[in-house]
Amino acid sequence: MLTEFFGNYPRIRVIDLLLSHPYTEYTKIDIAECSGVARGTLYGFFEELTKYKLIKPTRKIGNTQLYSIDMDSQVVKALSAFQILLASKVIENELEGSHGKVADINGLFKDIDNIFEDEMSTRSNSTDHKL
Repeated sequence: MLTEFFGNYPRIRVIDLLLSHPYTEYTKIDIAECSGVARGTLYGFFEELTKYKLIKPTRKIGNTQLYSIDMDSQVVKALSAFQILLASKVIENELEGSHGKVADINGLFKDIDNIFEDEMSTRSNSTDHKL
């Protein structure tokens, strides 16, 4: 869903895969193959995914580390909320006969702004300022 909105970029494909399968554990190779991203490309930005808490190590099988999306991360929660909102807009538009095109982009961005404003308000009221 995110690739349809943001474009077919490697990072977006990886995040889209992980958001779409939140309870699946992947090796780095699995993430690359399932998202259609070259391993070298994935390795180039993989550390950023962990740095920004989009992905977390889960367990090891032998020497192989498994990873999944970090559903406790505020960033992931915001992306997940956005993905759900985007999906509901697409469904709404399909039901109205627009064949999946997002007709009211301004309304969508207002909804997104509200999500992020709520998140920022929550953060400013909290003493724990995590990303």
